[in-house]
Amino acid sequence: MMVQWCHPEKLFIEKQDIGKIIGKGGRVKRLLEKELEVKISVSRIGGVKIEGTPMQTYLAINVVSALILGFNIEAALQLKNHEFILEVHSIKDFAKSKSRQKEIKGRLIGTAGRVKEVIEELGGVELSVKDNKVALLGKIEDVAAARDAVRSLLRGAKHSRIYKWLEHKSRRYKE
Repeated sequence: MMVQWCHPEKLFIEKQDIGKIIGKGGRVKRLLEKELEVKISVSRIGGVKIEGTPMQTYLAINVVSALILGFNIEAALQLKNHEFILEVHSIKDFAKSKSRQKEIKGRLIGTAGRVKEVIEELGGVELSVKDNKVALLGKIEDVAAARDAVRSLLRGAKHSRIYKWLEHKSRRYKE
């Protein structure tokens, strides 16, 4: 008989984020448990318990974090691949006042989400802007390029300059 070491991890999330972990009819939770080979328990007050091996637990925490940050389940599960990472940046590091933070979020999202779409398309990443956080999910090298683009926009760079730079990076990377 083989005994597998179980490493429980407890997280606490906002009550409004519980549904992101459970999903309609428990679909997301079941999928997470199956894909990540863990056991997940979620309390009504936001306690999340994840049980599995240390590696499975670590991976599940990253996937749950991605879900809470606004990524869909398919994007979040890309983190199973060791070439993918999740990187989170605080908008507060670039703007202290609430009005400036709101302005910066608008620059990152754009009208009807167009700026976000362009960064995702040219950068080869998934991007989420939630509260005062900007999250990037993708392959390590793509996230590195998108990070530079996002930071430049947060510092006030012109969109057209960032688009051209990302386009150049994208073309160079494909060659």
